[in-house]
Amino acid sequence: MSAFRITVLEPPVEDEAARVGRALGDDAFDLVREGPAHVAVVWAPSGGPTALAPVVRRLRARGETQLVVGVLAAADATSVRRALESGVDAVVPDADLDRSLPVAVRGVCAALLVVPRTARHQLAPPALSHRERQVLSLLVEGCTNAEIAARLFLAESTVKSHLSGAFARLGVRSRRDAVALILDPSSGLTGAILGPEAEGRRRFEPSPNG
Repeated sequence: MSAFRITVLEPPVEDEAARVGRALGDDAFDLVREGPAHVAVVWAPSGGPTALAPVVRRLRARGETQLVVGVLAAADATSVRRALESGVDAVVPDADLDRSLPVAVRGVCAALLVVPRTARHQLAPPALSHRERQVLSLLVEGCTNAEIAARLFLAESTVKSHLSGAFARLGVRSRRDAVALILDPSSGLTGAILGPEAEGRRRFEPSPNG
């Protein structure tokens, strides 16, 4: 099978193409300087991830490539979301180029969208039930299981069951981790769980027993 052709566009310094070559380090890839390629690797310019949009449009208008991997200096969830809105097919943190770029290139060539794990909650919020959201909202207020049960007129065992299911969907293992994730502005969960009054909520203070 012929190698995937990879081109590097608008790198911030001269040796970024060499960095891409070292990261790929595989004869299944053919690094080219110009001309049509399967995948273009593009660094976000100083304007930030939204400035990728004109580069992506130009590439696709010319028919040079339909697949673009964006390299971001900051790969927080907000930056990743903006980069995807600009039209890239994958996002790779600059600091993790060596490890992530080969995965991203193979992923987009297989028709996958590839993003850092840290952005997964904002890009694909977990499907929580109405009751799970209620339980988590009270958890953020610092309520114990017994207090949540009393507030929602549920059995305490039912509250534990809802928390267990919610923790599995959120990918967390503890009450503290669940609250930290919900209160993280980049998670995309705060408004969905706490509602518009979220700014007035007090932060969770765990009891000495857990």
